[in-house]
Amino acid sequence: MYISIGRIARKFRDFKGKKRLARVLLSPFFLKAKDIDIEGYFDCKYILPNIQESVAFELFINGIYELETHNFLLSVMPRDAIYMDIGANIGSVLIPLCKRRPDIRCFAIEASDWVYKYLVTNIKQNKLEQSVTCINEAMADTAEGYVSFYTNERVFGKGSLSPVFSNEPVQVKRTCFEQLMQQYNLSRVDVIKIDIEGFEYFAFKGGDRLLNSADAPLILFEFVSWAEKHAGIEPGEAQRLLKSWGYSLYQLNLDGTLKLQETILEEGGATLVASKKTLLT
Repeated sequence: MYISIGRIARKFRDFKGKKRLARVLLSPFFLKAKDIDIEGYFDCKYILPNIQESVAFELFINGIYELETHNFLLSVMPRDAIYMDIGANIGSVLIPLCKRRPDIRCFAIEASDWVYKYLVTNIKQNKLEQSVTCINEAMADTAEGYVSFYTNERVFGKGSLSPVFSNEPVQVKRTCFEQLMQQYNLSRVDVIKIDIEGFEYFAFKGGDRLLNSADAPLILFEFVSWAEKHAGIEPGEAQRLLKSWGYSLYQLNLDGTLKLQETILEEGGATLVASKKTLLT
């Protein structure tokens, strides 16, 4: 029955109260549903580990995750772009993007070993193996050694290098921008989407040659003050680093518009865009 509820929900555009209504209707199945096979927007296919996680729940009832993010990335992606999705999770952002833009070459980096398996499966389901390279490593400021990574099956979109949602770590190999550029013989990267629960600063530090260059990539990233505190840095450090390298910062609003960010955000959270080219606001 819950499969039918999801299929019907995906036929309707998102509206105020839709998620609340869906949660009520799905409540008998919410904790039990596992490995749900769905078809979303743009003929995208996904296997969802569960529907408790916010990423999976939105895919289940809307057929796409963060439509405004998808539309923004689509609008800024140049022809034949090299795109890095860091914290790719199960492929919720990159799959519809790559389905609509087969010219994109994508590198999908996901640290969680068991979430990575879903990512690879979803890439294969959508026949994107030729355009998407999946990497089961943790983005850091160095490619040396291993790091503890914590993930929770219930909230699988919240995997982190700090024990926020889980106390059971797995050891994951580190990588960094410089290593990836060398390993895959890349002369450029055009667009980066990164969401690694407050550790973005360290990932940026591992790419100073790439990000401090004149033709540095556009970056879409999440700022969450408490997550950066858990990462052991002062909130706003990732923003300060990018600004020191010549980036301008913008907030991406829920309606898809951009607002120039004049000051460093230190409290709360926001979706931010960093660019060395002037963007329309």
